[in-house]
Amino acid sequence: MLLFSFKSNAQQEYLKIGDKAPPINVHSWLKNKPITEFQRGKAYIVEFGATWCRGCTEMIPYLTHFSDKYSEELEVMGVFVKETNMIPETVPNKKPKYIDRVNQYIERQGDRMQYSVAVDGPEKYMENYWINASGFSGLPKTFIIDKEGYIAAMGIMQPKTIDSIISQITLDKYNRETVMKKASKVQAMPFDSNKLLYLDNNGGENPHFEFRSVLAKSKGEIIAGNIPYVTSNVWMSEDNESLKGRVQAINVPLEQLYYLAYADTLRNVMNTRLYGTNKYFDTIVNPYRKSSYGKYWQKPILEVTDKSLFIWDKNNYNSPKNKWHYSLKVPKEKNTARFLQKVMRSDLRNYFGYDVTVETREMPCWYLKAEFGAAQNLKTKTPGRDYESTSISKTSYKFTNAEIRDILSRFYFSYHNNKKSNPEMYMVPFIDATAITTEIDYDITSEEFQNFKKDFNSAKAYIKRFGLYLEKGTKTMKVVVIRDPKELDK
Repeated sequence: MLLFSFKSNAQQEYLKIGDKAPPINVHSWLKNKPITEFQRGKAYIVEFGATWCRGCTEMIPYLTHFSDKYSEELEVMGVFVKETNMIPETVPNKKPKYIDRVNQYIERQGDRMQYSVAVDGPEKYMENYWINASGFSGLPKTFIIDKEGYIAAMGIMQPKTIDSIISQITLDKYNRETVMKKASKVQAMPFDSNKLLYLDNNGGENPHFEFRSVLAKSKGEIIAGNIPYVTSNVWMSEDNESLKGRVQAINVPLEQLYYLAYADTLRNVMNTRLYGTNKYFDTIVNPYRKSSYGKYWQKPILEVTDKSLFIWDKNNYNSPKNKWHYSLKVPKEKNTARFLQKVMRSDLRNYFGYDVTVETREMPCWYLKAEFGAAQNLKTKTPGRDYESTSISKTSYKFTNAEIRDILSRFYFSYHNNKKSNPEMYMVPFIDATAITTEIDYDITSEEFQNFKKDFNSAKAYIKRFGLYLEKGTKTMKVVVIRDPKELDK
């Protein structure tokens, strides 16, 4: 294993703070007035989101607030991108099916969304020339454009940060040159995740390693998307050959490295329907799509005397405090997820020395249960048909030929990763204990939809009308436990 202080190699050219904003070239405008160009003398928020992105939904009321607060000097536009499109980009497609899905999503938001809204086209112009060009692929993604059409800020930003920047621009306290100088010192550069991490140019311009691992302290110079679990990626096509036989984590907390090394080699999220097809993955045909959700606890448990190495800034994920880069490459003949984990465990043990075990413990969970008669009341009236979501009025929606896990997924996306709304629900898995195996029909009003996401009691009241209820309990799960280092062999 190589241990280096970090010095980034040359990066490709990306959009930077202070660059001229790219052109606006959307497929169509779906709500409020179109914005076709940036007018001198006005500031802009360009917010990229998607119907499947929970964080994007949470940003909607803030964007409406900014549009109202700075109405004289600011325009806000939301652009839907990364929507699943089952038709190849090369095939002409004037009205992709995903636009109907986006329109339905906008209708559900109602008055919460009071700004201009557009959708990207199948050719992905906005995705490519804005998001990909910035080097940061996650959503939601915010770009703030100053009064002269230049990028003042970009990235995943907290509402208070956006408010502060817009306030400076509208009060004419904003100086682009000062911001550019500051950004050049602190702005993390995007990193091409398809390439191996190289430090201090080890290996030259075109290095060829059969086997190597690198551990480096982060200084925040680079940012990249990270894997949530270790996998061999053997099912991927030759186009993704660079992702096979490797583990790469950039700017991550120490506990995440341990979780990668010791937890399951399946993703730990609730399986949901794939947008565009509205079907669940066939995990028999695609076993790598299976999930360890509800079987593995989703983060390590620390039983160490000194937790200082595990403390990081949870309000700023890009902060380098107690963050690490790890990169591992193994030969093709050794490319299994378990072998990759074995090497990771050895590296972590040799450097940090913590004693780590995977134990079976009773962990908290929420069970979804059914009252007597609920199964019959929910049973679909159209057996054998495909799952369908339809509007039955301006304020009501119906789901036919659904499954109980569709209702469970509403709780998952509303509460599982939302510590603020209900800490008791945070990271605690939702388990189906209804014994309902038939397809079901159910409906939801716009008011119920909004209240469901904001208030746990409202969510419980909603499912009660179907004869369903949640009950807190425990479930046997596997847990990664980190303990104080044992004395290493001399």
